[in-house]
Amino acid sequence: MASVVLLAALFQRIDTCLQLVERSAARLEGRRLIPTLWGIAAAIVCVVAAALLISTKILALLGVVVLSFGLVAASLGLGAAALWLGTRIAEVAETGEPGFLPGLKLGLVTLLLAALLPYAGWLLVLLALAAGIGAVLECLVVQRIDAS
Repeated sequence: MASVVLLAALFQRIDTCLQLVERSAARLEGRRLIPTLWGIAAAIVCVVAAALLISTKILALLGVVVLSFGLVAASLGLGAAALWLGTRIAEVAETGEPGFLPGLKLGLVTLLLAALLPYAGWLLVLLALAAGIGAVLECLVVQRIDAS
């Protein structure tokens, strides 16, 4: 419930979320190492900060808000990584340029099938998730800088 409220407060419309996912997927095009490192760092900071804040009685609500922000960033990051992956697979298969939903579906199915692989599959999915989170955070920072 808190994630939905936070999502509504941050983006106000679903169109803005979809545009953010598209921009984040496009940001993964040229480089993937830097967003992946940003995503890993953000996930570690979010989990540690939320755990520390939730363990205190006074700041527990703030910890829940931090954890909710992390879950929203993870869901948007997963969408960005899946969209990027689905678009690349469609280009390699030469099926033409897929739209938003076909590319997203193809990427999500591919990530799901990759997660079924023992050991390496989950690592690949976590790295894709970290890259997506990093790309989303970079897009949010660039958007804030451009608005200033």
